[in-house]
Amino acid sequence: MTKTEQYDILLRQVKELREGCPDSIALMANTAALLHETMGFWWTGFYRVDGMSLILGPFQGPLACTVIPYGRGVCGTAWKERHTVVVPDVEQFPGHIACSSESRSEIVVPVWDTAHEQILAVLDIDSRHLATFDAVDAEWLEKICAVLAPEDTLQSLATEIGEALRTQGLTIVTAESCTAGGIAHALAQVEGASQYLRGGFVTYQTPMKTELLDVSAVLIDTCGVVSAEVAQAMAQGALSRTEADIAVAVTGYIGAQGGDAHAPNGTVWYCIITPQASCTHHLHVHSCRRCNMQDVVRTILATLKNEIAP
Repeated sequence: MTKTEQYDILLRQVKELREGCPDSIALMANTAALLHETMGFWWTGFYRVDGMSLILGPFQGPLACTVIPYGRGVCGTAWKERHTVVVPDVEQFPGHIACSSESRSEIVVPVWDTAHEQILAVLDIDSRHLATFDAVDAEWLEKICAVLAPEDTLQSLATEIGEALRTQGLTIVTAESCTAGGIAHALAQVEGASQYLRGGFVTYQTPMKTELLDVSAVLIDTCGVVSAEVAQAMAQGALSRTEADIAVAVTGYIGAQGGDAHAPNGTVWYCIITPQASCTHHLHVHSCRRCNMQDVVRTILATLKNEIAP
């Protein structure tokens, strides 16, 4: 198994852990254990930001430094410079903090709170060998750390969207395939949603897109049922059927099987039409079916929130 394949499995496992773990420290602990056991690293752990210092968090491996000042060592430097730092030889890194003489190479990846544009922690991994880490490690560890970052819940996103719609006097309709009504369900959880939520279409099977939303069968055959063109046609059809101000539409393959000549399994297209603009976006998901559905709904709601922000 290649390193990329190992990381791909790890990413899926961390996403599944995230769904059932509301506590960030517990999630860091299990993530450190997964990485350490699967990849065979010498030391794997987290340092959490506390004021102007990094404080030792959950880790796997020998004893480690308890406190690292801002800007000091590899961890402090990654925090200060706000990006991943890969060190082929720790002895050549200026100001390296030698917690152990056995560490030879190192990678440090920030864990971001993207909503507030600040670093919450860093993931620190050490190896007994020189030049262990490369761009592949950096890419996948950044993806894993992105899963650890706090994110808006569906409830908070739906609440903010509802407030924006009420304030602007706008109404919305959904047209969903792969999410099976998940977007409409999230929006309807907010008290008073009937003021702005006109309704939703669940066109799970391909013929329903034509029957309920007037999506051209020729368009589906030409572009594929999972495509930017079909997502846009679904949104336009929902608007014409309800006369809502905003439409959100999504089509995709998010299960263990699926895909066609136009779009491989894991492909998702969604479209948002507002009075000001129309935007179409592409996603690729590769976790379990339930996680994929939740990720797609959350991503679409986050995009919608930004699109309708006053």
